[in-house]
Amino acid sequence: MRKFIRLCSTIALASLLSACASQPKVRVDKDAGTNLAAYKTFGWFAEKKDEQADSLVSRRVRTAVIASLQSKGYALNEAAPDVQISYALRVYEKPKDSGMRIGVGAGGGSGNVAGGVGLSIPVGKRNENVAAMTLDAVDPTRKAQVWTASYEMRIAGQDITDAEAQKLIDILLEKYPRAQ
Repeated sequence: MRKFIRLCSTIALASLLSACASQPKVRVDKDAGTNLAAYKTFGWFAEKKDEQADSLVSRRVRTAVIASLQSKGYALNEAAPDVQISYALRVYEKPKDSGMRIGVGAGGGSGNVAGGVGLSIPVGKRNENVAAMTLDAVDPTRKAQVWTASYEMRIAGQDITDAEAQKLIDILLEKYPRAQ
């Protein structure tokens, strides 16, 4: 019985530690045959005329992308860029898990047969705002996507702020190579 309790305690501790360590990860994919560092200039992927107007959020994101790429040695060139940048941003509300739960369980056994029933009730659940972004790099001469990155993070309000946009873009472009 002591071995069983020790095993259960070890499994519970390992589960708790792995739950605490799990954080959103940046998902990056790139065209294996493309040398991204060979590009010198960037511009914006042409959007359709009927899409949203130049919003405050759009300006914040574009300003953050320009600052991050220029710090990596790329130059903004709207007329004839080597690579075009596009993004998709979604801000939404999702339930926030407080991490605290109340558990009630019952079990019993006889001989070599055992059974149990458990119930877990979350405590202190409320919502949080999350910004999910995908950033893409497109080669305009090949008309092909050559790099993409996705990430989501908590934000303070319904719209992304300048600081949040810069942090999100810096995280997304962290694995984008410096210009040669």
